Amino acid sequence: MHRNRPLVRTTPMTVKLRKPPIPKQVKAAVLRRAGGLCDMCGKPVRDTRWDPHHRKLRSQGGQDDTANLLCTHRTCHDRIHANPAWAYRAGLLVRSHDDPATRPVWHRDTRWRLASEREWVGCEAPTDDREDVA
Repeated sequence: MHRNRPLVRTTPMTVKLRKPPIPKQVKAAVLRRAGGLCDMCGKPVRDTRWDPHHRKLRSQGGQDDTANLLCTHRTCHDRIHANPAWAYRAGLLVRSHDDPATRPVWHRDTRWRLASEREWVGCEAPTDDREDVA
């Protein structure tokens, strides 16, 4: 008895170019600035189990520098990308024409801050009329 087998279609192999990894010294600086806590939820992260999040996406010209990177848990990182309107209002994402160093973040659900090289600096809430700011 001949059984029907599903057709297997093969496609030419596609090559996906990976972006270069974030330099180790930059990742270490982001983790140090975060004090071992997730920049979004404020809960502890393990040294090897956190995701660097680009506020200005690489695809929009975002760089691998401390002003553009946040230390996040995988679930917090996923939440940012699953809720872009909220993430833009909170400064967790910034538009392609913005400079992450000058756009505040609603940091750890407590207050507005700016990311400097070594620490988070308190600041005023954004006051412009753009749609991406609460």
